[in-house]
Amino acid sequence: MRSPIDGRRTARGLVQVLGLVGTSHLLDGLWRVAWPESAVATTTALAEAAPAAPLARAGWLLVGILVAPIAEELAFRGGLMAVLRRVAGPAAAIGVSALAFGLVHAGPAHALAATLLGLQLGAMRHVHGLTLAIVAHVANNALAFGLALGPGARAAGGLAGPQAIGALVLAAAASGIAWAMLAQALRSVPPPPSGPTGPLQPLRDVTE
Repeated sequence: MRSPIDGRRTARGLVQVLGLVGTSHLLDGLWRVAWPESAVATTTALAEAAPAAPLARAGWLLVGILVAPIAEELAFRGGLMAVLRRVAGPAAAIGVSALAFGLVHAGPAHALAATLLGLQLGAMRHVHGLTLAIVAHVANNALAFGLALGPGARAAGGLAGPQAIGALVLAAAASGIAWAMLAQALRSVPPPPSGPTGPLQPLRDVTE
């Protein structure tokens, strides 16, 4: 009896993960159009920061792809958002935690992108729970590091060619679908309990 529900739940989670990655890729594409020099400089700096030694490089990637996003989600969508949700309500919790998340990222472009992604992660955490927000953040960082360290990343100052445009179209579609599902679910989320709520306690999946 639980299998169909779990299957739908997994599918919804996958849509949200792909949606966050899509939003991130779309913002990155817009950044490369608006500020190509800044985008190339940031990508170059990230590539040059990667250690040459295989073991050190693996540790560096582990921190960037796994440790950092988990720590950020525990801090912003876990502890901070749980406290804000109790004292100010869900909307303020999502908005303020997203703004705080953006402020810890250096540079105006990064701060703006992080704030927008923080809104999506906050809504995801409120609807589906903290675990899915962590999974989405890890997936996003994995793709970001892969693209930044991949061949030709430093020269990618703008959008060119059918592959790049097609990737942006897919990213926009994934982002739009995920946001539409979140918006529908947010209207159905019950108010948080009045009693204490631990920072790691997820809300139930209201789309069950």
